[in-house]
Amino acid sequence: MTYTNSNPLRSPESSTKQISFGVEDPVRDFIGRKDKLKELDGLIEDGMHSAVVISGLGGMGKSELVRKYLLQNKSNVSICHWVNGESAETLRSSFEQFAAYLNVPTTDKQNDKPLQLYYTVNSILNQVKENINLLDKRKYIIVIDNVDDLYDDFIKVTKQLCSYSRSIVIITSRRLFLLEGQSEFMELSEWTKEDAVEYVNQRLNSQQQMDSDVDLLCSTLLCDPLALSQAVAYIRHQKQVSFEGPSYSIRHYLAEYECKGEYLLNKALQVSTQEH
Repeated sequence: MTYTNSNPLRSPESSTKQISFGVEDPVRDFIGRKDKLKELDGLIEDGMHSAVVISGLGGMGKSELVRKYLLQNKSNVSICHWVNGESAETLRSSFEQFAAYLNVPTTDKQNDKPLQLYYTVNSILNQVKENINLLDKRKYIIVIDNVDDLYDDFIKVTKQLCSYSRSIVIITSRRLFLLEGQSEFMELSEWTKEDAVEYVNQRLNSQQQMDSDVDLLCSTLLCDPLALSQAVAYIRHQKQVSFEGPSYSIRHYLAEYECKGEYLLNKALQVSTQEH
């Protein structure tokens, strides 16, 4: 693993600018969720625990919600580190990459073997503690994304991170009540009707759509974020390649959906992936 020549935590800019690693901006068409952003902020600021679990089905926008929160609260976060929590292997790899970024060794000097994860995380925490100004009230946020299995390394690392008073650990999971009793909890479900309508109008140009058609599309797909994003991607694609061309509309989509809904959603998933 390659190490940097200097520790970014020790740069003059670190006292005023955020040190961010592995964090992407939210998608450009992020819509709504104002109530959930407010709820998340409340759990972080006033919760009894240093860990916050955001639970919801796949495609509900858990990761995007966290990215949006981090963007909105950039001035209140000194260090932010994004971790892939899908497995013990991805968890370890994420922390080793962050350690390398901080110029923190991840191998034993005597035998050149990888250090246990505990020692790598401990070294990261020591670097954070040593280099955060005591007068700096900003937080150190670690996002552990996509934790769907309760494996030992995840449990141990979360407890280890939460032992530091400045740390906030945000966890996304499809699993309900992960770390129940040891964390704050919020559930993310489908969009509100208002958010769903706003999303469709923004992505499909509201001037070209009838309000009743937009409402019907949102109701038909139960305001599900993933299903609506797939439908919108499919409609945009059909405007370019179908016989109807730019005239292809929500009504055309709904007519197709009535006949072959499952196929259409699978097809839309492929189109959506290509579009992004």
